[in-house]
Amino acid sequence: MKENKKLKNLLKKLFENKDLEITFNDIDFTWDGAYVEEDIVYVFKFRMEVSKVLGEGSRSVGDISVIIDDITKDGEDYYYNWAESGYTEIPWYIRTLEHLIKEEYFEDLPFSIHLTFYGYDEQK
Repeated sequence: MKENKKLKNLLKKLFENKDLEITFNDIDFTWDGAYVEEDIVYVFKFRMEVSKVLGEGSRSVGDISVIIDDITKDGEDYYYNWAESGYTEIPWYIRTLEHLIKEEYFEDLPFSIHLTFYGYDEQK
């Protein structure tokens, strides 16, 4: 598949070299499947790097690295929890972050985006 330099450059202009932040509350599920927000607040500070974009038009796929610089849970450092797992696990809070990033930044794009998550101190 051929690299789409035009879309890659567009994504770089939109997202690279920007410090981004997303905040969400922990959720819990009730016995009937409904969810309720808990008072636990997660804050993620991250940046994005565009790796490559392949394909043409609406069949293009962008590959973006999300580098997490900080995670706090109720104001306390929580990054170490993910780091201690060796980044091998993709815990629920990273999956939630992925969903929110796609919804907030990429939902209206007419092509697909694939996200890969890294810690700031992790080797790619």
